[in-house]
Amino acid sequence: MINILTWNIQGAAGSTFRDHLRRFKADSKLSVIALMETWLSGDKADRIISRLGFQSLFRVEAQGFCGGISLLWNDDITVRVVSVSNQFIHTMIQGALLDEPCFFTMVYASPQAQHRRHLWDQLCDLNPGDERPWLIGGDFNALLHLGDHRGGQSGCNYVCRKFQDFVFSCAL
Repeated sequence: MINILTWNIQGAAGSTFRDHLRRFKADSKLSVIALMETWLSGDKADRIISRLGFQSLFRVEAQGFCGGISLLWNDDITVRVVSVSNQFIHTMIQGALLDEPCFFTMVYASPQAQHRRHLWDQLCDLNPGDERPWLIGGDFNALLHLGDHRGGQSGCNYVCRKFQDFVFSCAL
């Protein structure tokens, strides 16, 4: 078994974030951390992430102050990046602590419906089916049910239906 943390951090530049993450990493024996909405890119991201104590990193750059996905892991596992977009990182994870390799997809769907229009089809194409385990997580910025909504804009739109279709067709 490996421990994975996904965290929509909404800005990873602050020292409070780094302190909390270091403590949590030590207490939880994390092997993989997936950070969304880091709002970091380039050299600044490299400097901050290098201080978190992981040996390996793959990152989708933030676009200005929007988005950004960082996947960090320890050398006790092997992570192979299979597919990437500006809204997800799809990987295969292997290691001595796993009975078999598994797929892990980290998603940070754009909050703008027009930018995530094709995301659901792209994610369906990644589905390994019944042959291998698939862990998919993150911030989908969509609702399965209207009752899931708290705060922010009200109502459910077309994207919710597409999200529901995605969850159903992939048997999630």
